[in-house]
Amino acid sequence: MSTSFAAEERHGSPRSVHPWDGNALVRRQAKILDPVAAVPALDGSALAPTIYLPEWLLVPTDLRHDNDIAGVLARVLVAFKLAPRLSAEQGPLTPVRLVRAENQWLERPIDAWAVRQALQVAGANHSRPLSDKIARIGLRHLFVAQDLTGHPLLGTPGMEGHHDGTGKLPVYLPQQPPARTVLEPGLRRPVVAILDTGCCGTHPWLGRDGNDGFVDASLLPPGDNQECSPDRVNPLIGEVDSHSGHGTFLAGIVRQLAPNARVLPVPVMSSDGTVDEAVLVQRLTELKTRVLTAQREGATAEEVAGFVDIVLMAFGGYLEQPDASRALHDVLYELAGLGVILIAAAGNDATSAEIYPAAYDFVYGVGALANSTQTAIFSNVGRSADKWAPGYAVVSTLPDCIQGSRPPSRIHPAQARAGYDPDEYWSGFGIWSGTSFAAGTFASKVAGCLLSPTVPMPPLTRVTAAEATARRTRALCDAGGNLT
Repeated sequence: MSTSFAAEERHGSPRSVHPWDGNALVRRQAKILDPVAAVPALDGSALAPTIYLPEWLLVPTDLRHDNDIAGVLARVLVAFKLAPRLSAEQGPLTPVRLVRAENQWLERPIDAWAVRQALQVAGANHSRPLSDKIARIGLRHLFVAQDLTGHPLLGTPGMEGHHDGTGKLPVYLPQQPPARTVLEPGLRRPVVAILDTGCCGTHPWLGRDGNDGFVDASLLPPGDNQECSPDRVNPLIGEVDSHSGHGTFLAGIVRQLAPNARVLPVPVMSSDGTVDEAVLVQRLTELKTRVLTAQREGATAEEVAGFVDIVLMAFGGYLEQPDASRALHDVLYELAGLGVILIAAAGNDATSAEIYPAAYDFVYGVGALANSTQTAIFSNVGRSADKWAPGYAVVSTLPDCIQGSRPPSRIHPAQARAGYDPDEYWSGFGIWSGTSFAAGTFASKVAGCLLSPTVPMPPLTRVTAAEATARRTRALCDAGGNLT
């Protein structure tokens, strides 16, 4: 069995950093599909650029042992001088690595897109059931919370506001956390699942105490410390990674705007802002199971309390075709059908190109406002932006354990005097810009409406799909379209 991408990530960087590996695209051994240079789609449809891992395909796990699929894949790979290596990962999608066949010499780099098109051709020559199965095999996309390279195929980069706006900087916030009321027996707090980098466990605003702490850490790995490891990309330099603290920042937004809600951190994002599609679909499937457990007849009070009201996804990806990620589409569609509120960032590339998951009809994509009347210069628009919220210079929590290698503006060691340090977060707070935080603001507003509705809605203790859907409709009506 080959070592999986996700398994490599858990042990740090996917591979050693070479001096020329100047961006996450190279470090992840990913590439951008160029519609001009790529093999055309079998159906002749137009292609859009997408980021994917060229040596991997994603096969639905229910097809993993399908003999017909295995036979077609083997015949196609022979023509490319390749062989399949199934990952040991367990989930709804099985990553299949494409490797050089024994005693073969490759004339060109491995490209999963070309292999997938050859599979489609092979499927067209078989029965409809088999061709439908083949159509479910897809690329292994990378979703991002930033532009990776500034590549012209991806539009004008926004990089969470770094190019125009406020990048991540430490600030001091001289105030106490908003008061949090004691939960009365038999009631339930709305749960906001934040699919991101995790959540700092030492921040005083983000307590995990008991069964009613603000943060439910049940899905974080034991001893999780990713948010306190700010220099995974290049530890020899020690510069804080671009998205260290991203999940903690989002949790802090919820803490400020909906203090009586509860946050469920779901780690899917690396500290460089990349999200592996296979990991994302697996985590969403686990959330769906959690929701179904809460909704089953006879569910215990503890199971009902675990219902997920809101799923926040502060990242996105441009797919080569709108239906390219069927597994992602299907699991989100199923979650929406169960009454879960799905919210995603619209993207920071100043484009109307559709970014997913925000562009799905059943997901609320959130664009960023610069002020009460103007759109943030970096924000995407169009189908990816259904709702709007402030996204410039947002203040929230960051891990107080992060200390990067950049020096203060001036320092006088003999007198113990120093200027502003741009990457020491001793105060536990920072300022940041991006549609990620506009999405976090909107999600927090909706969570607040679930707690204090202006119109009647089913109580939070009733979590059937029908009641959750009715609650979603009324909470979104309360939250409105633009938040300023």
